[in-house]
Amino acid sequence: MPDLTTSYLGLKLKNPLVASASPLSKHVDLVRRMEESGAAAVVLYSLFEEQILHESLSLDHYLTHGSESYPEALSYFPDLDHYNLHPDVYLEHLRRCKEAVEIPVIGSLNGISRGGWVEYARKIQEAGADALELNIYFVPTDPELSGAELEQNYVELVQAVRSQISIPLAVKLSPFFTSLPNMARRFAAAGANGLVLFNRFYQPDFDLESLEVVPSITLSTSADLRLPLRWIAILYGRVEADLALTSGVHTADDVVKAMMAGAKVAMMASELLQHGIRRLVVDGIDGFADAAIRPGRLNRLLAALFNELRAEGVTSLWTRSTTELFNASLRLPASAGAELVDNLIYLRYVELHSQLYRLISVLKMRESGYDPAIHEFRISSEGIAVQPTSESAESILRQALRLASTSPVRRRNRPRS
Repeated sequence: MPDLTTSYLGLKLKNPLVASASPLSKHVDLVRRMEESGAAAVVLYSLFEEQILHESLSLDHYLTHGSESYPEALSYFPDLDHYNLHPDVYLEHLRRCKEAVEIPVIGSLNGISRGGWVEYARKIQEAGADALELNIYFVPTDPELSGAELEQNYVELVQAVRSQISIPLAVKLSPFFTSLPNMARRFAAAGANGLVLFNRFYQPDFDLESLEVVPSITLSTSADLRLPLRWIAILYGRVEADLALTSGVHTADDVVKAMMAGAKVAMMASELLQHGIRRLVVDGIDGFADAAIRPGRLNRLLAALFNELRAEGVTSLWTRSTTELFNASLRLPASAGAELVDNLIYLRYVELHSQLYRLISVLKMRESGYDPAIHEFRISSEGIAVQPTSESAESILRQALRLASTSPVRRRNRPRS
């Protein structure tokens, strides 16, 4: 089994899967479920500049200048009173999330102007965030504002936020820069430790029934992966900052492609929003067997339950204990439902020279090839590591069987010829 650990923003992660900012992270229990489902880190829902200041003069100028004849233009932007958390509530939510999970929790700030609001970057750090993601959300409407001026404002904003914190800083970018490689280098020089490619923006649409302009956002698909994939491949090795890919990550193949391009992590939100966080662990199928009034119908019950879980898109993991804690030979328990599951994995202990060894083997993987060899696996403070070859497991089993065959108890129990 390959080592999936990675490093992003100086944080050591157990794998490259990161839950990006979305409404799911507004709830502590969902953040906990993300961790339980395998997320290596979580980016919290964004705290907006407008919510901190209640009214940003510079933002008001940029949004309203030149748009007086188009009053509906301001409705292009989300209703922030319903879109996010109050600043103080956000900080408390961050503290609670940190207490609830062991994976890194990354705070998120969304803004475009310099000012007193950037002090909240420091407050997010003090609340316990492991890192901060700066989400630059800005649609220029002023024809007098040049691209060079806007880009310089971005760089100065990153510098201002960087001056407030000592934790790692990532900048989430849009793909609309004239020279993205140049801006990437400028952001890194301004203090960004990582760059997240790319942001997804609210887009205006017309409601033909109400004849109003409404804001909307379209969730990504795997087809959206191509744009950030291309730019990460271009930037890899040319910018002194970690690269994160977001937008279009829906499948394992998408994650592999992100790593091949040079990303340190792959971030997902749309997949989680569309299908939820669905993983069920039942620690002990024996409980179902013990509680069955009619044991002969147990397999029918499990078959119906498994099919319902599949229909709901829930990945389930069921465990069954063996009656022997230590053994060198393969002795499977008679397991109810074994013929119903898609995959069957066998874990066992082997005692050798007063030391316990853990072995793992795949016994079944439906409609897929798999490695049938027995492997040793070790659990340490660094996580679970499965040995890449079966050599160590073979040596352990060989010695254990040799000792078992020569033990006094075994010799006394041998039948006489």
